[in-house]
Amino acid sequence: MLQLRYRFIQALRNRSGIFWGLFFPLALGTLFYLSFGGLGKADPFEPVPTAVVGEENEFFTQMLGQLDGGILEVRQMDQEEAVQALEDGDVTGIYTNAQEPSLEVAGSGFGETVLSGILKEYMQYDSVIRDMSEKHPERIPAFIEQIGSDTRTYVENTSLGGKSFDETMEYFFALIAMACFFGCFMGQRLGEESAANISPLAARRAVSPRSKLLTVLTDMFVGFVIQFASVLVLLFYLNYVLQVHIMAHFGEMLLVAACGSLLGVSAGIFIGSMAVRPGVKAILTTAVPLALCFMAGLMYGNMKQIIEAKAPIVNRLNPAALISDALYYLNIYEDQSAFMLRIVLLAAWSVGMAFLAFIRLRRERYVSI
Repeated sequence: MLQLRYRFIQALRNRSGIFWGLFFPLALGTLFYLSFGGLGKADPFEPVPTAVVGEENEFFTQMLGQLDGGILEVRQMDQEEAVQALEDGDVTGIYTNAQEPSLEVAGSGFGETVLSGILKEYMQYDSVIRDMSEKHPERIPAFIEQIGSDTRTYVENTSLGGKSFDETMEYFFALIAMACFFGCFMGQRLGEESAANISPLAARRAVSPRSKLLTVLTDMFVGFVIQFASVLVLLFYLNYVLQVHIMAHFGEMLLVAACGSLLGVSAGIFIGSMAVRPGVKAILTTAVPLALCFMAGLMYGNMKQIIEAKAPIVNRLNPAALISDALYYLNIYEDQSAFMLRIVLLAAWSVGMAFLAFIRLRRERYVSI
């Protein structure tokens, strides 16, 4: 226990590892939030200003009445007034309320899409309404109200799992993956301090009577706990301070953070124990995580989708993409089977890298120190 305590103290004095593993992700997350502004908060929907010419089709009039004040801001006008309003940009489109309603627009933006969708929705039900007017006219008001309710789905931005989806969330998912991988910096120092041919401290530890197995396990445990705590701080900061809501599934988030932290620290220990120049280690510790996180969408949000379209196997092998995907399927899509598949693959990476790091340190033998 005494050695464990001292190793924690020594590891916490590693300012470079603490900075890259904790403070840099916090700062980058804050910059992301300030850059994206209003993350996770849907912009209030403004009714689409719409001119309506004529009142010939009473059923279409009823449907527009259902949508007025919600999706649409209906303005009854004559033809000349409506055309002028469209040219001046005061309205988005003009509905001609005839027996067969028509739409005139001057652009192709979101508002025009909404108006076109409403008209298409009505035309799909037009024959049903006419048939109903002859046989069951008393049912028409309820049917028209139902159409108006269904049409409101044109302005809802939801994922297939039923939750609001903001594309900028991909950056935060990749940020969490980066935070896990930046455990490499802590792991590298621990690896160097366990390799007697690299560090004077490691040489003194190598000649001690303490079990090499216990020494290696202690280092790995210390690095994992510190990095895991750093990732948890990031998660709580994003969720409760920046209001990036990612902690709805607390237990599963802990699982992702644990696997990612173990992978990052183990990779760092493996690199740190390598008998190569310090400059090469620095390149590997920095470049490899950044390259993996770049492919997971850290610098360019759509990169993971591009890779998925061209070479999906890369996303299945890239541990940073596995972390990002796991967070996506957990928080947005809510697909437990897809989430668990990513966790199994990520756990395999984590355990495999931890085993390699352990073997690397456990089997080192020196002729002289």
